[in-house]
Amino acid sequence: MSDVIASMNRHGFAIRIVSDAEFDKALLEAVQNPKLAKAAAGLIAYMEHDGDTRYEIEPVNKFTIEALYRLEYLWPITSNEYLDKSISMLEQLGFFDDPVQ
Repeated sequence: MSDVIASMNRHGFAIRIVSDAEFDKALLEAVQNPKLAKAAAGLIAYMEHDGDTRYEIEPVNKFTIEALYRLEYLWPITSNEYLDKSISMLEQLGFFDDPVQ
């Protein structure tokens, strides 16, 4: 995830790391704003009932890894160039446009 954040910063997005408390506060403020609530819906889905956003899902992918290994499929390491191109494409598609406008 740090590589994605670094790529977004290279593209001019001011992404900064915040504490859990600051993130929770900003998310709750977004939920209360009708124009932002829809944009925050994806994050809200992962909140526990007590408002804790640090809900973790443990991935279980042993079967998939073994199947791909048997097929001799190797997934290349994601490069900065790949991330930069991905962020550029999402930006061109308007993925990061301000939902309030």
